[in-house]
Amino acid sequence: MQTIAIIGTGVIGTGWAIRCLAHGIRVNAWDPAPDFQARLNKDVRRLWPLLQQQGLTQTPEPAEIHCHEALSTA
Repeated sequence: MQTIAIIGTGVIGTGWAIRCLAHGIRVNAWDPAPDFQARLNKDVRRLWPLLQQQGLTQTPEPAEIHCHEALSTA
């Protein structure tokens, strides 16, 4: 698997997104909330050091999450 679509970026969706990023999987995300992209990116930046501390990723920075405005494009 090289790409995954995350539909909904609440607590569970964000958890899946960051886990996929840690394993080198490209993430396409969509959420109906108008501010989801900013919130998702903020949460990933906040949580990434925890993944590093626990040895779940060796990558210094998470890859970009591709946020989509339409569910059909995610």
